[in-house]
Amino acid sequence: MQTTTLHNPLNNSISIITLLFLAALSGSIQAEESLGDIALLDTADKWQVNRLLEPTTHQRKKETQGQIMIYDGLRDTTVNNALDTNFDRIENMMFTRVIVTDESGQPELDVAGNEITEDDGC
Repeated sequence: MQTTTLHNPLNNSISIITLLFLAALSGSIQAEESLGDIALLDTADKWQVNRLLEPTTHQRKKETQGQIMIYDGLRDTTVNNALDTNFDRIENMMFTRVIVTDESGQPELDVAGNEITEDDGC
């Protein structure tokens, strides 16, 4: 018995776009994450903050269908703001490498000068 596999170029495009996006997320954040100064963020971080704090109608619809968005490398102040203002969407959010900030909102640094991130043990 011979099995035929159909090749869907759309799946490859989505995979490539996903890989490029994840590569862009690997950079660190160098500016405050709020809607007031979002212009200072790089493109990947702007996209995440916009998606988190001001989702489009389409994004909200996808969330109601069960889509979960993983946000990577955001500051704890941004995450806390999102959780406080978007309580109805919490089940559709996951956060990784959350940057710990001090009282002034700047990233806390370890002895080597690296940003400290929260680690939940996952």
